[in-house]
Amino acid sequence: MIIDRSPLIELDRGGKKLLLLIREAMRRDEPIVTSHGVLAQVFRDPARQARLSRVVSAGDIVVRPIDDGRAVGVALALSNASDVVDGSVALLALANDDVVLTSDRGDFAKFDGVRVVDF
Repeated sequence: MIIDRSPLIELDRGGKKLLLLIREAMRRDEPIVTSHGVLAQVFRDPARQARLSRVVSAGDIVVRPIDDGRAVGVALALSNASDVVDGSVALLALANDDVVLTSDRGDFAKFDGVRVVDF
């Protein structure tokens, strides 16, 4: 499962939904993945965001880099989209034949083949 910013924001605000999904994914030995860009969108203050910091530092969420900025750029052009982070998340999902967990379904509607699960 690839996560967009909304599950991380929910976790940061004290929600438990993502923690439950992490626990279930660990039980099934399936990683929960996000990109460096998504983490950069939500992470601002380690002292104030201790919960989010703990989950990421513990490795409960695998954070992947954008491997090829050119591929993201091409995906954005083909989909008539402009958000680099959404493009990188879409490519992660496609490369791993996985779904994107988000509360912003519309952000991924332009990317052909990206499957979305509502958070």
